[in-house]
Amino acid sequence: MSACLFLRDRLNLRWVLGGLLLWLVVGGLGMTSVARAQAPVVVSYTPAEGATDITIDTPIVITFDRDMDTTVAVLSSLNLTMSPASIPFIQGTWADDKRTLTLKPSFGNWPLNITIQWTLNPAGGFAFLQIKSAAGVALGTVSGSFSTGLGAPAIGSVSPANDDEAVPTNSP
Repeated sequence: MSACLFLRDRLNLRWVLGGLLLWLVVGGLGMTSVARAQAPVVVSYTPAEGATDITIDTPIVITFDRDMDTTVAVLSSLNLTMSPASIPFIQGTWADDKRTLTLKPSFGNWPLNITIQWTLNPAGGFAFLQIKSAAGVALGTVSGSFSTGLGAPAIGSVSPANDDEAVPTNSP
């Protein structure tokens, strides 16, 4: 009888080990799907890095390569840092496409004639507040900067007008 028990125990051990191996290969009940997913990537942002003379009412618009978790609020000092510190509270708004994030001051505009630096998911932040993809993978630290100004001047009118023929050579 002991030979039968020994054989039964070995078969049970094989089933257990085989099941464990299958569980690991298949993905551990989906627990590894987040680990296998790739981190989101910023595909574009405006104003461009180092841009100058940006009007003070221009928002920062960041576009990602995949759908993002739009339930995570984008808040100053938690998952977004702004420099200089005098910049007012920043409002982050997700577009319906779940890939576009718009940042702008909650009250008013950016300060005039200043370089603004922004960072998403700064180092040392809380993991549960990180900006992440819809699959739950956190965005790496991303930053940019631009300088505000009055913007490019607009030309209101030109004198003499195009195709004017009898224009004196001493006209202003």
